[in-house]
Amino acid sequence: MKNVTILILLIALSFAVSGQDKKTIKEKGISEIKTYEQKLERGIEDKFLVEIEKFDAKGRTIELKETSRKGDIDSWVKYKYDEDGNVVEETELDVRGKLKKKEITKYKNGLRIEREYYDSENRLVRRKTYEYLYD
Repeated sequence: MKNVTILILLIALSFAVSGQDKKTIKEKGISEIKTYEQKLERGIEDKFLVEIEKFDAKGRTIELKETSRKGDIDSWVKYKYDEDGNVVEETELDVRGKLKKKEITKYKNGLRIEREYYDSENRLVRRKTYEYLYD
């Protein structure tokens, strides 16, 4: 019964933390959220860090690291935004913080018009363009 109560508490807590929106993050002045996990299959084990999310002053995610139980980085992404709040650059890094790949998105009048894809050497390898038809 004790394990079930702890599990319910952890689930409720994870919803409360991960359910924060940009407005709340900005209003509270939150700059970083660390998410921990605790395995309960074999009894209560120590919690471990699974995610670190960093925010700018407007409450937007600027960096997201996902980690393994051992503390190794599984995924590391950084984001940049334009004045309208659109993601204009998404950069994926390796465990040492070196570039794996990057995407740059361009907007015009609030619409995405182009997306460029770069490799680990920061070379442009692919480009998508978008056209909009109006009635």
